[in-house]
Amino acid sequence: MNYLIDRISRGIKEVRKTAIASLINFFKKNWISKRTNEIVKTLVQTFNTPTNYQFRIIFVDLYEKLAENFSRRFIKSFGLSEIAIKLMDDKVPDVRKRAFEIGVTIRKMLNPNETSLIVKLDDALNRGRLDTNKYSSEIAKETLKELKSLTQFFFTEFEEEDKARMLQEDLLKEKEQKEVEDNKKKPGDDLTKEKGDYLYAFSSIIGGPNRAKVPILVWFLSLFSSIIGS
Repeated sequence: MNYLIDRISRGIKEVRKTAIASLINFFKKNWISKRTNEIVKTLVQTFNTPTNYQFRIIFVDLYEKLAENFSRRFIKSFGLSEIAIKLMDDKVPDVRKRAFEIGVTIRKMLNPNETSLIVKLDDALNRGRLDTNKYSSEIAKETLKELKSLTQFFFTEFEEEDKARMLQEDLLKEKEQKEVEDNKKKPGDDLTKEKGDYLYAFSSIIGGPNRAKVPILVWFLSLFSSIIGS
């Protein structure tokens, strides 16, 4: 996992996108495990940092992808929506702009009873309308307009989808618990580590600044994703 986090933090756009997809694939197979909890906490600590605005933009990218694949319960358990909303008041315009862009996604991932966060989201977007950066301001206005156009049907429909996501997560939890109780080792765990080390060993060769090598690295990351997801 350290390899993927490294690729997310230092890789160019194509590599970062593939590395994030690999992490998502891992979480979809192992989301309830202790290891996944540790990884998500590491992602938050790494990318929600006051010292690197580009990392904070990456955090928003991660939030968006997690929200596309997991339940509200998953997002809430790590406090991800609250962090994303706070980034709408970031000191760097590019961070605010990126956070405004996912305003609808954030609202969708909030449960109806999370009224405090819903209000904070609305307030942050309204402040964004008056942002001194015209690009950030325009995005905030567009997001507010889109939110106002959403009907109750939109949220009702997503609630059904969210229930399906939670069911899938619960089934995975039951499966993992049974494996623990049976004291079985999931096939391929050693291979997963070996392949991860193998990729790390080659990162200096295929993960460097030479963009001509990017397709190779993307291919290796895709292969790694298929292994850890099996």
